Formats: sequence, C-alpha cells, structure tokens
Amino acid sequence: MSHLPFVVFNGRKYDLSSQWPAVGDPVPDFQLMLFNKGDSAGIMITKDDLIHHRRPLLLSVTTSLDTPIGSLQTKKFDQMLQPYAKDALLWSVSSDLPFNINRFFEEENITSLAGGSDFLYKSFGKNFGVMVEEYQLLVRAVFVVDRNGLIRYSEVPAVVKTEINYEMAMRVLHEVIHEDHLSDADLQPSDEEENAQVDD
Repeated sequence: MSHLPFVVFNGRKYDLSSQWPAVGDPVPDFQLMLFNKGDSAGIMITKDDLIHHRRPLLLSVTTSLDTPIGSLQTKKFDQMLQPYAKDALLWSVSSDLPFNINRFFEEENITSLAGGSDFLYKSFGKNFGVMVEEYQLLVRAVFVVDRNGLIRYSEVPAVVKTEINYEMAMRVLHEVIHEDHLSDADLQPSDEEENAQVDD
C-alpha cells in the first residue's frame, strides 16, 4: 500500500479516504454509474463487470472533466490510447454526474474512453483511496490493471495540479497487453500439434 494518505491543493493538505492500492494488489470492489442515450434507468458497472472480460484495464481518474487539468488529462489519454482501444478496457472515472460526462465526451469527441461516474455510490473513490474525505470528491490518479485483476501501475499525484506521468502509464499498459498476446499465443496449438490432430 501507499504511504501518502493526503494530497496538496493550493498549499493545503487534504486527507484521502484511505491508502490507494499498490502494484500487486487486487483491484478493489467498486460501483460506477453511466447513462446511455435513451436509457432513463442508468447502468451500474462493477469491478466484476470489467475484470470478467479478461483484458487489461486502464482507469484515468479526475475530480471533474470540467476542470482544466481534468479536461487535459482526459483528452490527452483519449488520444494516446487510440491504438489500444481493441486490446484493453479504457475508462475515465470522475465525480461528475453521468449526464455531464456524456456531454463532455460528445463535445470533445472522446472515443477511446468509456465514462463512469462515482457521484452516486462513491465506492470507487473510497475503496481506491482517491477521495478527499472533506468534500467527497475524487482526486486525479491513474491505474493500470492486468487481465487477472491485479494492479500493475498506480499513480496519485501528491500535488493535485501536477500532471500524470502519461508515458509511464502507457508503457505499463503496453507491457501488459504484450504479455496477454504472448500468453494467448502459448494457448494456440502449433502446426505440428494441429497436424497430429488431423492425422489422428
């Protein structure tokens, strides 16, 4: 686990809900809400909904997409993640209402990321340790998870206005995807095995 249970904003320390998961930890349980067009009931997304796909997962976390730094992080990740959209699950998580997330995604043409809201349940922020207790709002963070549901990269900037290390997060995601491709290749029968099966 991390040993920094606070973040700094404009020179003031704000306590976080708990310590965030470190590399090797399992993904905490969470519930996120999203609304698709024409869906008035909304959809709850859980950890199991994402992990059962057995694909790597990147979670870009921001307080709000309407803040300058939150907007920048989301748009930057959206561009950088385009080559990986078919190989990984890519999510933007914020404290915004689902409707505001949809509006931002549409206005900014966000296509690589799916948008999840922690506004209703707040379980993501609390269980990941990325929620400011005083205001019940998320701080900025990024997590990369492998297909087994284990954290492979976690970053929570100590100073809120500090940018995420995009390159490092992308490097780890690339490595995790590459591992998946190698693992899947190992499961495929070789030409000799296929020929032996035909002969039998």
